[in-house]
Amino acid sequence: MKSAIYRMLNAVRVLLCGTIRYVTTIAVVCTIWWYDARFLNQAFDANLALLKAVANVIDGSGKVESAMRAFSAEKVLLFSEASMIVWLVGKLVLLLLGLILGRRGPEGIEKSGSGAL
Repeated sequence: MKSAIYRMLNAVRVLLCGTIRYVTTIAVVCTIWWYDARFLNQAFDANLALLKAVANVIDGSGKVESAMRAFSAEKVLLFSEASMIVWLVGKLVLLLLGLILGRRGPEGIEKSGSGAL
C-alpha cells in the first residue's frame, strides 16, 4: 500500500515540476520578448539558419525544410533552449541552497556532525 502511495506522490511531483518549468519558461521567453524583442528575433533567425543547414544535409530538395517551417521548428527549438536554461538554473539554485544549508557536500555525501577528521 505504501509503495502505491509513494508512486502516486512521485507522479504528482514529476507533473508539478514539469508544469512549473513550463510556466517558468513561458515567463522567461515573454520577459525577454518584452525587454528585447530584437534579441529573441535574432535567436529565431539563428535557429532558422541552423534548421535550414540540417534540412539541406538531410534532403536537398527542400521538403524537410518546408515541413520544419510548417511546424515552426525554429520557435520550438528556441523554447527548448530556454527550457533547458531554466532547468539548469533551477538545478544550480538547488545545489547552492544545499551547499549553503550544509546538508550535503559537493559530491552528495552526507556531512558528519562530529567535526573530527
